[in-house]
Amino acid sequence: MENKMGFLTSILLFGMCVVPMIFDIFDGSVKSNKAMNVATELNQMLSAEGGITPRVDNVIKNLESRGYVVEMQTESGARPTGIQPAGTTIKFQVDLDGYITKGDVTVNKRS
Repeated sequence: MENKMGFLTSILLFGMCVVPMIFDIFDGSVKSNKAMNVATELNQMLSAEGGITPRVDNVIKNLESRGYVVEMQTESGARPTGIQPAGTTIKFQVDLDGYITKGDVTVNKRS
């Protein structure tokens, strides 16, 4: 009987300690992967659109409604609006529950 109680106790302790830790690691991995994917897509979209077009603004609003925090600024520190001149660098930061990804894109498209 003592062996059964010891075995059940070890199974219970394993379930209470190790399993939640594994789920937490998995959750962190998924969230950081989501933030990096969004940053990559945002980088490509800004490069293709040449700045903050209505399409980019729509995507940012949609992301913010899903829990993302997207911040953008130009080299001078101002928030970019509209299509930017070629050569302008736009820096952006994507935050999802504390998982922060930063990036920048240089506008190559001529407006």
